[in-house]
Amino acid sequence: MNKIFTFILILLITSFTPAQWQQTAGPFVGDCTCLASNGINILAATSQSDNMSGNPIGGLFLSSDNGSSWTPVNGLSNYPAAAILMNNTCIIIAQADSLYTSTDNGNNWTNGGLGVYAKSISAIGNNLFAASSDSIYRSTNNGKNWYNVKSGFLNINSLVASGSNLFAGTSDKGVHLSTDFGASWNPVDSGLTNLKITALAAIPLDSNKIILLAGTISNFSVFEIFASTNNGSTWTNCHSAIGSTIKVFTSLPGGKGGTNIFLAADDGSNNGGVFLSTDYGFTWNKVNSGLTEKNLYSLISNGTTLIAGTVGSGVFRSTNSGAGWEQKNNGFITTSYIPAIAVKGNNIYASNGRNLYLSNDNGANWNVNRLDPYSYPDVACVVANDSSIFVGCYNVGPFRSTNNGSSWDWVNNGAQPSVYSIAINDTTIFAGTDRGVCISANNGNSWTLSNNGLTFASNNDKVFGFAFNGTNTYVLTDSGVSVSTNNGTNWTAINSGLPPAVYSTRAYCLAACGNVLFAGASDNSIYKSTDNGTSWNYCAFGSYTKYFSFLIPIGNNVLTWITGESSFNPGQLYISTNLGKTWSTFRNGLPNTSTKYDITCLAVNGSNIYAGTTAAGVWIRPLSDLTSIQDSPSPRPDAFALSQNYPNPFNPSTTINYSLPHSGNVKLTVYNILGSKVATIVDEYKPAGNYSIKFNASNLASGIYIYRLESGSYISAKKLILLK
Repeated sequence: MNKIFTFILILLITSFTPAQWQQTAGPFVGDCTCLASNGINILAATSQSDNMSGNPIGGLFLSSDNGSSWTPVNGLSNYPAAAILMNNTCIIIAQADSLYTSTDNGNNWTNGGLGVYAKSISAIGNNLFAASSDSIYRSTNNGKNWYNVKSGFLNINSLVASGSNLFAGTSDKGVHLSTDFGASWNPVDSGLTNLKITALAAIPLDSNKIILLAGTISNFSVFEIFASTNNGSTWTNCHSAIGSTIKVFTSLPGGKGGTNIFLAADDGSNNGGVFLSTDYGFTWNKVNSGLTEKNLYSLISNGTTLIAGTVGSGVFRSTNSGAGWEQKNNGFITTSYIPAIAVKGNNIYASNGRNLYLSNDNGANWNVNRLDPYSYPDVACVVANDSSIFVGCYNVGPFRSTNNGSSWDWVNNGAQPSVYSIAINDTTIFAGTDRGVCISANNGNSWTLSNNGLTFASNNDKVFGFAFNGTNTYVLTDSGVSVSTNNGTNWTAINSGLPPAVYSTRAYCLAACGNVLFAGASDNSIYKSTDNGTSWNYCAFGSYTKYFSFLIPIGNNVLTWITGESSFNPGQLYISTNLGKTWSTFRNGLPNTSTKYDITCLAVNGSNIYAGTTAAGVWIRPLSDLTSIQDSPSPRPDAFALSQNYPNPFNPSTTINYSLPHSGNVKLTVYNILGSKVATIVDEYKPAGNYSIKFNASNLASGIYIYRLESGSYISAKKLILLK
């Protein structure tokens, strides 16, 4: 889904003046999928969705100060980790492609070559065990090699070792026990009335006794805990009213028999969290003070400290048996996807898609502020005026705060379900939705759909952005650009010169810089209009295969971001200081170009400019840097050109260069001297730019051939000589 974000730019004087782009202190939060510790170090695995491919990307972070700070661990694949095992000799990480082992605290990793997705790892002495969905694997050499010891299990969720016993919890077969290192298994489920095991743990009560705890869920979504003190031979229903899916158990010293038992629960609506039992699991109490995110993936104990991994908010820590929690995400940056930023007075607002974060010290510190305590609206845009902050969300519409984000109201009276963009012009608020333009003249209390004159190519056309110039209001939809001269009451299409309103070549972003309009399109071009949209002309860029995410005017400057395709072809931030005649990069200090990330949004607070990214949080740079930028020539060619091939004569390969000043369909074909076509080198739509292509003639006989370039009305041909 292509998103266009509109931002209000509000002046603010500040003394923070970095010399280039610098990373702020957050908000660096996301999904912490699993945790592990060995008493000295803690490992946290993270997961995020790659904004370019949509595939999940994993990260691994190490803390040696009980979670106060985190550093990234390198050398692994990009898959999220499902399980971590740490002991005194090695670390085992289960990722989707294999199991990885480190014997030097994560500095170097060895691929164990298992080639299956292990969901759980456990150990009995020097024997390591890994469970996939239907098999158990064993390693006796620190994970260098693995072999299958048991196949045929269905949906194994967890492996737990206790002494020489190995327990397996499944999603539909209850609990099984092996006493011979996984070679044979027997069910141990007497009294276990729910056989779908979501969590399994062996909690030591003293040197000779353990208690097994199983978190279960029935087909009717009844969540129950069962306990066994005889290695699973019999189970007792603890009749505990948790009300959420139980993810994991852990323990700390204390309670009856010297043990406090904790569990982490997740019900998808922030009603889970951490629960404490001091009587072997029969009664449980919530211990969530300070735990602002109560949907949990993981929970571990490290000495006398509890570490909780959350959905969307990183890591929390408790040093008082859960009585109080504090967020500990310093350096924990893998899932810092920021789709929207806005500025209001001294406050900077940044969204990570689920929560809204507030900083009033130029990004040095951030505090979380949830829009809705019962759900996670997907945030598309954030804007502000003098009295309010507005957040546009997919599927639920707009939210508004009149107290700097302390509380939020759902202001959807007359608005449409999905809001893609919001813009404010004086006292009128415009919301771009999946059903057209909604307008509010009373600060969002009510909205009116105003589509008169707008044409939509389909029922799913969306409104992506707005721009203002004097009395003119411009709107960008799936079907192009329209203008209103009466504050949105009527609209007139102004698409002359713009690409056709189809997915492959539509306009993606819109900006007004004084009397000049800019539109960024997916044919890798920026279009410019100097007559209020009556006509449009190509403005810049070529030889890019992705689109422009946004156009932001700042005085007489225009900034745009070209999205990347991969870590090998990353995106770039460009600026024009002469109304689009030439463009230069503006990325000095941003993450290394090998990093897979995109800039999703920009906001200005007077003397600074802020950039939100897909994988690196929020960055800051002084606006004064714009005046020192030297323009570089535009990469777009001025005219069509077909160059002579080289080498010529050749055998069997030669290179042909050609230039396209405009995007369009291109054919590059080869003919023999009789006029018969012998090869088609190019036959496809190409963006404007300079191209170089190799032609291999190994299947042709020696002789003279003609190569011909066609694009629109342009035709050019040259001779090439093949000598074998």
